[in-house]
Amino acid sequence: MEIILTSTGKRDLDSLQEDVKKQIYTGLDKINLPVANIKKIKGKPGLKRLRLGDYRVLFKQEGNKVYVMNVKHRKDVYR
Repeated sequence: MEIILTSTGKRDLDSLQEDVKKQIYTGLDKINLPVANIKKIKGKPGLKRLRLGDYRVLFKQEGNKVYVMNVKHRKDVYR
């Protein structure tokens, strides 16, 4: 599975602390496992959410490519 960061996703990741970045990258590696905490987002077709502690990764999956749209704290991600 190929993980592609959009410009917004890259900017969000760059603004995080190193320990949080490590947590996000570890979670993205496990995105195709059935134990990953992934849910569809209502009202936004094709958009899914991966929960990693206090952070959320919003992404779209097309075939074997995962496009990371946003990575934000849970209080800010759905705005």
